[in-house]
Amino acid sequence: GSSFSDDGTEYLPALLRTAGIHNVTVARLYIGGCSLERHCNEYASGAENYKYSKAKNGAWTVVSEHCSLRDGIKDEPWDIITMQETSGLSGIYDNYREWLPKLIEIVRNEATNPHASIVWHETWAYATNSDHERFPLYDRSQAKMWNGIQSCVENLKKDFNIDVVIPSGKAIQLARETNLNNKNKVPNACKVYDLTRDGYHLNRQY
Repeated sequence: GSSFSDDGTEYLPALLRTAGIHNVTVARLYIGGCSLERHCNEYASGAENYKYSKAKNGAWTVVSEHCSLRDGIKDEPWDIITMQETSGLSGIYDNYREWLPKLIEIVRNEATNPHASIVWHETWAYATNSDHERFPLYDRSQAKMWNGIQSCVENLKKDFNIDVVIPSGKAIQLARETNLNNKNKVPNACKVYDLTRDGYHLNRQY
């Protein structure tokens, strides 16, 4: 994944521990801003540009700052492997159509567990005032970006037989409609806005 998978799993080990679940190993293998296309290219080159962390006892530990995609996939007989598109392209389906089948093929060829489930991690739309360089692709509209993400997810489920989606994007969008959101309490220019810490990454408190 990318930094959005880093955000999305930040508290997962602690949640498992608090729930009394101790037999789960969670890992995250990511490059900030990494797209489906780049994952495929990283694999083809064998480059070691991923940060790789694991959690077995409720807390994250960095395994390597320089890991390859292949090494991360083969490190454990994973039951579940999640994928996602980089946030700025998450609502544009042409990128999924071209690169997702190639990434799925890589995972299927390299996974040591032939029964591993491929699960899609749905990311979230940017804050309404985000200055992210790719926000103009959606006319700087959170609604347009969110609608694009939802459409892409529905299409990939059908086109690539992905049955399970982690609805992080939906959770964030719903939370933005509650009093958790701070958009009426800060100036529009503030980057800590719409449950984000910079206009697109999540506010760690929430």
